[in-house]
Amino acid sequence: MRGWGAPAGLRELASAVGLAAVFVVSERRSVHPFVPTALARSVPVTAATVLLPVVMVGLFGSLFTATFHLPDTLRPDPLTTGLRVLPLTVLRVIGSPPAGAALGGWGRARPRSPAPCS
Repeated sequence: MRGWGAPAGLRELASAVGLAAVFVVSERRSVHPFVPTALARSVPVTAATVLLPVVMVGLFGSLFTATFHLPDTLRPDPLTTGLRVLPLTVLRVIGSPPAGAALGGWGRARPRSPAPCS
């Protein structure tokens, strides 16, 4: 069996979830946690922490999938595949400065330092 339902894949997924749970429990009990409690409870920080991987998976996943899907379905040569995927990369490069300007229009939030440990 291959894919997400394969025993090896399920074992690795269960291991990752288990290790994440152990990390969370140990961090909650720690006197000096890796991520300060005030920072971990911050809604903007939590939202950014969740959104960043989701967006990156979407952006890089589409490029990764396209480079493997095109040769399997349309059977172009490698140069043609690269040229067909090139607009995805070019649009990301062109879209980066306007996205930065749009985010800059909202202003920057001044980071708050966590309370000092006693």
